[in-house]
Amino acid sequence: MNPKTLVPVAVLVLFISVILIWEHRMDGVPMGHEQTKQAVLVHLKLSNTKFGEGDEITIMQEFELKLDKLVDQSNLGVVDGNEIGAGEYVIYIYGPYADRLFELIEPALRASPLTKNGWAIKRYGSIAAENAREVRVEL
Repeated sequence: MNPKTLVPVAVLVLFISVILIWEHRMDGVPMGHEQTKQAVLVHLKLSNTKFGEGDEITIMQEFELKLDKLVDQSNLGVVDGNEIGAGEYVIYIYGPYADRLFELIEPALRASPLTKNGWAIKRYGSIAAENAREVRVEL
């Protein structure tokens, strides 16, 4: 191969390699394996049909931080925040294995009075997957 063409080819190969590695690491999910991203959505009931009362949200946030610590220490996924409204406080937890995530947090969910009348959804598929299987677990 001509030395004049070797440098541009090497640069092109390096560029493509960097792109592939970067794509592989996005969201911690390898390229082509987006379907492995699963979720557990924890639905907690608030005291009214809007945004709760008093320091109820603060108490829910403290519980969310407890779940976050469990998930973080396990390296099974990530707690990705919450959604508050319509009488619910929903905690979003993502990782490659919904069942393992739920098994990890289930003792904390069962032990907390905050989960009374609540439920969890184990979602087997990415957010973008319209036909992902979901299993509801009453708490």
